[in-house]
Amino acid sequence: MQELDRICAENNWILPRYIILPSLIDGLYQATVCLVCPDLELKADGGMKSTPCEARDSAATAMLHQLHMKAKDKLAELDISAPDAAA
Repeated sequence: MQELDRICAENNWILPRYIILPSLIDGLYQATVCLVCPDLELKADGGMKSTPCEARDSAATAMLHQLHMKAKDKLAELDISAPDAAA
């Protein structure tokens, strides 16, 4: 969660918004995190956890994974479009 906040601050993005919902059946919690930036808008769901804090951390971890995959895709895209990539 702190790492996601740090990434947002470094990029001058708005801090992520979390929605934490309790399960009515088993007493667990699930969180969703939304991240809106100039170039993208992402949403990630965390797993069912026993505390709201754990649920929030789970959603933040899922968002970090999405950001990592986006960065990896962007780097691959840049490598492909580079003039000397075929050489």
